[in-house]
Amino acid sequence: MKTIKNIKHFNNKFTINFEDSSLNLKTFEDKINIYLDITSLNLIKAVKVAILTSTYCFLNEFEKNICWLVNDLEIKKAISILCLKNTKCQFLDKVKMKEIA
Repeated sequence: MKTIKNIKHFNNKFTINFEDSSLNLKTFEDKINIYLDITSLNLIKAVKVAILTSTYCFLNEFEKNICWLVNDLEIKKAISILCLKNTKCQFLDKVKMKEIA
């Protein structure tokens, strides 16, 4: 995995730019949370993205909590054990949602 160069949040979309590529995360929001779908990522990439994006949002005083949507128990455990203040982790199939954009 390449080094993350930049994280952008614009119009309810998260884009993570690497040295030579970018990752667009599917998102949707409610009043309290923004849900970011990382079900397509492996363990290492998911944890790295969760740490850096959560830190970015915390430092930029992002108003909503981040809820990482995962489909693997090990990824959920790895992110949850980090105890990030603005982050929680849920299985994608447990979240009731109208649409993931």
